[in-house]
Amino acid sequence: MGIAGVAGNGQDELFSALSGERLASEGSAVVIDGEAAGLLSVTDRRRMGAAFVPEERLGHGAAPRMKLSENALLTGHAASGMVKRGFINKPAMLAHVDRTTKTFDVRKAKRDPEAVSLSGGNLQKFVVGREILREPGVLIVNQPTWGVDAGAAATIRQALIDLSARGAAVLAISQDLDELAEIADRIAVMFHGRLSAPLEAAEATREKLGLLMGGANPESEVRASPATASLDSLSPAIWTAIARRRSAGSSMPTGSEANMAAFTLGIALSNSTVRGHILWADGRSSPYHFR
Repeated sequence: MGIAGVAGNGQDELFSALSGERLASEGSAVVIDGEAAGLLSVTDRRRMGAAFVPEERLGHGAAPRMKLSENALLTGHAASGMVKRGFINKPAMLAHVDRTTKTFDVRKAKRDPEAVSLSGGNLQKFVVGREILREPGVLIVNQPTWGVDAGAAATIRQALIDLSARGAAVLAISQDLDELAEIADRIAVMFHGRLSAPLEAAEATREKLGLLMGGANPESEVRASPATASLDSLSPAIWTAIARRRSAGSSMPTGSEANMAAFTLGIALSNSTVRGHILWADGRSSPYHFR
């Protein structure tokens, strides 16, 4: 299951609620294998077979100045052989690091270095691999390949696909539509803290996802008005994304922005590109494409 959406629409809050970092108002708000878990801690949810990979790998997913074996213990103590009768099993900790290193090709200078010494891509492979090798029944991962190189991204995505094929439920929250199209069977969209109905991957076109990311209903809006939508009805999230791209040096079409009458409903958002059309007050239509 993939969750798409422009950053800042509630994805982090969703992850916190599902992982147990933020408790729900009632236990039945989160259910794992038929058991209410909304009022349980992260550790208790891990004991139920759940695993979690946060967006921030250094500082949230791993303690920077702790060794990899110690970071493995932080999340594995609840449901692994690293702790027995209250005693830490250091050989088991190192064995877990070795297995993760071999399976996910984690490149490091020595057997058990501090987390901060790894590159971003290698640390992400370790953090994701650490959770996957536990063979969880449920894995929730936030931005699985954010800021990593292509090789590391391919390794992580394939590992998620393989885990799902082995029968686990995998929920991937990502801003990368290409990534979700590759790994997800169904895709839903978060907008202003609300989750849309999921679409089958084959039906989740960029146009439909773009509309959902802007708060529109792709089915009703496209049938009713395939050409334009009022500026007043455009999502603040879309404008926020555009403003951020402009502040980063992105180009916009020439002419006064005050003359923009509307954007087409077929706005398509990808990881780094926005495409669409501007309808000017005099009726002219200008395509735009900026990064």
